[in-house]
Amino acid sequence: MRCGAFRPNAPAKTSPSPICDPCRRSSTPCIWIKKAAALTHRETGRLDPKLADAIIQAADEVLSGQHRDQFVVDPYQAGAGTSHNMNCNEVLANRANELLGGKRGEYKPVHPNDHVNMAQSTNDVIPTAIRLGALSLLPALTEALGRLTRACLAKGKAFDAIVKSGRTHLQDATPVRLGQEFTAYGHTVERNSARIAPSGRRSPRFGHRRHRRRDRAERGAANIPR
Repeated sequence: MRCGAFRPNAPAKTSPSPICDPCRRSSTPCIWIKKAAALTHRETGRLDPKLADAIIQAADEVLSGQHRDQFVVDPYQAGAGTSHNMNCNEVLANRANELLGGKRGEYKPVHPNDHVNMAQSTNDVIPTAIRLGALSLLPALTEALGRLTRACLAKGKAFDAIVKSGRTHLQDATPVRLGQEFTAYGHTVERNSARIAPSGRRSPRFGHRRHRRRDRAERGAANIPR
């Protein structure tokens, strides 16, 4: 999205884009990161407080539900997320400039890369946003992984009599049963789901209430301070 396309007062679309839900879910953790960066750079003196405050206010507007139709770039475009990261930078920069009396599309006084994206890169922002997004959806993610585990294990039993060629770097290898593969998929998902769950207890801001209660109970029983 180019800066000139930002329209804060644009009418709502009558039919949502098929990618609007992924855009919304991906942009929220990205905006958390941009706001946190502006707060930190203001505190350390790297970013002019006036510019930082405008970026923070713009981020708060997005987090409250405004300007959501401006996140138009598919978060999965190009794989690495560079275009989605810049979409977030440009929306915040343009809105910050409007708050400061500037014009959208002029990149001043707030620049999307120099100020909103200060000390960041896509390689930092997108992996962090994915992790924050997963934590914010942890209960639903855990439930979905449980369903996937059960489905794979069920197919492992259903396909147990089917023999196929094992594949190693596109070369035929020892024959295996298709059921073995699906059972392995199921146990892999189950194992990694168990690894993800403790993240909610380590991050109470995002963790499920049940996880937080269990974490407090465990700490109380072991007399462990926070």
